[in-house]
Amino acid sequence: MSEETKNEVDAQQDALQDALHARLDEIQGKMQETIDSQAKTIQELKDRPTRPSDDDDGILVDRQSAHTMRMPVVDGVPVIKGKSERVTGIEGIDYLMKVETADSKKYSFPIGCDISKLNFTDSKLKGIESTSYENIKTKDFALQNIDTNDLTGASKVDKGQIVSEGNKIPEVDRSSGNPVMTGRKIRTVVRNDVRHYTIEHGGELFTIDNEMLGNIRV
Repeated sequence: MSEETKNEVDAQQDALQDALHARLDEIQGKMQETIDSQAKTIQELKDRPTRPSDDDDGILVDRQSAHTMRMPVVDGVPVIKGKSERVTGIEGIDYLMKVETADSKKYSFPIGCDISKLNFTDSKLKGIESTSYENIKTKDFALQNIDTNDLTGASKVDKGQIVSEGNKIPEVDRSSGNPVMTGRKIRTVVRNDVRHYTIEHGGELFTIDNEMLGNIRV
């Protein structure tokens, strides 16, 4: 390559580099303008005084906890314990709901059946209520001793409690990033937060956990 040709190539490369640098400077300048504009907008929003909208009452308050709970009642007394049990030998009834009320009385209600088809003169139905459990009355009770950190109205929350256990399975150690069988077996468990709710009846407090509430509320 001649000296003249070499100089021409060098000049072209220099021109390309100059054009590239100019374009990069242009792009960087526009990006900086955008950043500056966004920063200015953000600062203006921060500096803008806040006020309630026309639809607001103008009062900002924390979210309020639940303060009442609807419970099934028998003669106005809340059911505080209950369990459904499968029965045999009683025509028309497959399950009974056996409950206890706050005054320590116990009842057995048919559940999940057509109550109109039952013959309550049958001796096998002695002691069984003539109203299906799904149809008993309910009543609102004020929750007591509410934990202000829990918006469900619970009076106490036990975090991460074991609520059920499964079968044993092989243990796998993943601490190294790769699964490695340890040769041991561990029992699987399910953990949940257990909430306890407190109500008052007849001047006495009764506390019921969420699992029992799931049993007695239909």
